Amino acid sequence: MSVRTRLPNWSLIRDREWPVWSDGLLLAVRKALDNLWNLLYADFASRPFVTQSGTLTVTGASATGTLTFPIAEPDTAYQVIVTPVSSTGTPAAGSNRVLAVAKTTTTVTVTVEAQPGGGNSQSFDVSVMRVIV
Repeated sequence: MSVRTRLPNWSLIRDREWPVWSDGLLLAVRKALDNLWNLLYADFASRPFVTQSGTLTVTGASATGTLTFPIAEPDTAYQVIVTPVSSTGTPAAGSNRVLAVAKTTTTVTVTVEAQPGGGNSQSFDVSVMRVIV
């Protein structure tokens, strides 16, 4: 008596219609898992975060304004975002454009292209950001 071993028919497995990620539910699950992975691990090292923020005002014959931090930064290896937000009077053209930013561990000083002029002012929102490396 011979014993015959039945081998699986691999073509049935290979040719089977497996679900693809474009199927609605599977696509939603994959996107959710991708988002969770990215949030927890994948690009954490490149996520900037705001450490401090505030508003500074450049007034009159001055072309600079300074924001003093309530808590000193450990170093000056941070990035600064400056956005003009409001003005008083009729400031001179260029008083809402940033020319330079000077950073210390306790302050950010913004220099604008032109002085606002007597009785005028220009306010800026300042955000200090760090990137986790």
